[in-house]
Amino acid sequence: MCRGFSLAGVASLLLAWSGHSDLYLSCCSDVSEDSASPTVEDSEQDLGELPIGDHLISFRVVNRSAHTVQLYGFPNRCGDNCCYYSRKPARRKIMPGTADNLVGELVLSEAGPFEFQGSFFLSHRDRLRTIKVKISGIVVAMEKLDANPSQP
Repeated sequence: MCRGFSLAGVASLLLAWSGHSDLYLSCCSDVSEDSASPTVEDSEQDLGELPIGDHLISFRVVNRSAHTVQLYGFPNRCGDNCCYYSRKPARRKIMPGTADNLVGELVLSEAGPFEFQGSFFLSHRDRLRTIKVKISGIVVAMEKLDANPSQP
């Protein structure tokens, strides 16, 4: 009886886990499943060469659907020699047929190649969704200009 009970318990745990994993997969899916889903224009941006310092970067989220999208933001994150910080409030609505620019500050700290990857989180048709983005480029060291150039 103990074996039957433990096998039944294990079986019910596996069924419960599989149900939750299906729920997670259906609730946290990528938005690319239909053409009316919200999208990010230029979700992969190669910025080429940029000097060390702070740079404004924007992503344009387009809501082509007939439903309001609730944007939950983009987490501030750091990668190799770069960090990204959102400048607008993270939580806001994007109405049907409209777009919103998500502006952030890209801080480049040292010379060399950089790559930043992250995800926007949004709710569309009562489902939590993610949109993946990527920023890459090469940080170049700029020579400091002499503040007091010699006069002839």
